[in-house]
Amino acid sequence: MMVDIILDGNIISSHLSLIQKDEKWVMSQLKARNINNIKDVIFGGVQPDEQFYIVTKYS
Repeated sequence: MMVDIILDGNIISSHLSLIQKDEKWVMSQLKARNINNIKDVIFGGVQPDEQFYIVTKYS
């Protein structure tokens, strides 16, 4: 089951503990995908295999 970690440009901190990650990890994942502003992210989630799924305003 996917864990929602970003919604409308905001990190859902309480969900990060479910996947044992922190905000620094989230930001590094965004940077690796050339997303420099979290406010551009509509949704971000992590699948059980730790694959990061992102929907941006520009997707």
